[in-house]
Amino acid sequence: MTSIRPRRLDDLDLTFPPIGQGTMGIGGYYEKDCTRDAEWIAGLRRGIDLGLTLIDTAEVYGAGHSEELVGLAIREVRDEVFLVSKFSAHHSRVPQVIAAAEDSLRRLRTDRIDLYQPHWPNPSVPFDETAEALDRLVQSGKVRFVGLSNFSFQEVQQATAILNPIPARIVQQEYNLIDRTIEEQLLPHCEATQTIILAYSPFLQGKMVPRDSRKMVLDDLAKKYERTVAQIILAWLLRKERIVVIPKGSTGTHVEEFAAVKDFCLDTEDIHRISEAYSPRISWIPASQIAVQGGAYTTYEEALANPLGFDPSPQDLAQSIMMGNMLKPTKVTQALSEDAYILTEGKIRFWAWVLAYGRHSLIPAFVEESPDREGGIFESEAQTDGTIHQAVMNHSAWTHKKVVYA
Repeated sequence: MTSIRPRRLDDLDLTFPPIGQGTMGIGGYYEKDCTRDAEWIAGLRRGIDLGLTLIDTAEVYGAGHSEELVGLAIREVRDEVFLVSKFSAHHSRVPQVIAAAEDSLRRLRTDRIDLYQPHWPNPSVPFDETAEALDRLVQSGKVRFVGLSNFSFQEVQQATAILNPIPARIVQQEYNLIDRTIEEQLLPHCEATQTIILAYSPFLQGKMVPRDSRKMVLDDLAKKYERTVAQIILAWLLRKERIVVIPKGSTGTHVEEFAAVKDFCLDTEDIHRISEAYSPRISWIPASQIAVQGGAYTTYEEALANPLGFDPSPQDLAQSIMMGNMLKPTKVTQALSEDAYILTEGKIRFWAWVLAYGRHSLIPAFVEESPDREGGIFESEAQTDGTIHQAVMNHSAWTHKKVVYA
């Protein structure tokens, strides 16, 4: 059976494994968690041994502890690892980018970061300023290559032009069976420009639940190929040669399961079968029917006033949305009432949309099958756009959608 080939950027003389290791949740989510340090380090090392040598982390993961654990895991094999890290949106100004990089280097116990990325764009800071800091880091040798995480298609084009002649040939975006937003513009662009996409959250943060009727297709194919459903999903994502998936393994058992995907490919008809079963389902829902609960802002007035000082603010992001930038839909679950929903992901993005277009406008959303996370088939992954570093970007189809007001 045909294996999945490594990914290459020929002009940069870079080769990547098709499967790397994501670390959101390793060492904590947004607070430090030391309870499983030995297990997490062992899992990362096992992944490296199996060829999963691209490791993605960020300064915000575990309040920096994820980087510390990665540093411990790679210290004896540093030259074998392609190390990726990211700085937060509120660190987008020149001195902040430089300081964030220095802090990450210290936690990672290394003298260089192979790929350094803004975690999210910050529309309140001209990207020219962020690019200046990245150029300094490249020139100093502390950063080898620059990437762009969670940038819209439009912003990727703009940022790439500003960074020139620094090559920005790797972008990072969410990509899974439910959220296929990148297929609209970004993926074709990356295929045409020989750009790599680091695909995070391949299992939708662990929310692929058995009650999803479409999962029967995955179950059937798992039996056919004598593989797990997780392996079938990864193989489907890797049908595109510009994709590198970065699932979170966290244990040796997980990374062994993921690494085995390199040894097989899905038949063309089975790729089509999955693609048809999981065709995108974007709903347009009145924002007034979506309940926002817990943490950060729960009212229009709070979002407008921004008392917690989020940078970028919901108002900054609202201005970005009105310029045509919206990265992807929010995520909601159906409430008990048929016309009521609960927001599960994308809170700052939701309020930015409401500030831009009003409480009764229609907002694009993925409606999740069930709010019950028990019974999910995967360990929960990163919810990376649930933080204060949220940015909201472009999807061309949305810019033509009529906004309806009450």
